[in-house]
Amino acid sequence: MEKEILEKYKMQSREEMVAFLKSLWAKKPQDCPLCGGRLDYFHKKAKKSNSDWICTACGERFQAIKILDQLND
Repeated sequence: MEKEILEKYKMQSREEMVAFLKSLWAKKPQDCPLCGGRLDYFHKKAKKSNSDWICTACGERFQAIKILDQLND
């Protein structure tokens, strides 16, 4: 499962994916790994969560907890 999630998000290694997830949790998102667009909170009002992001350009949703779970399978 690790290989599929890395390929889906165009990452080369587990370490690269973990660094990406850590940046999301630190509320310092990197650019979208798929299109280079800007990532923004998925929930914008009272429920801002640093584990749920969406790309403003391509619309891909990044659910950090689920990605980490798939990475560990």
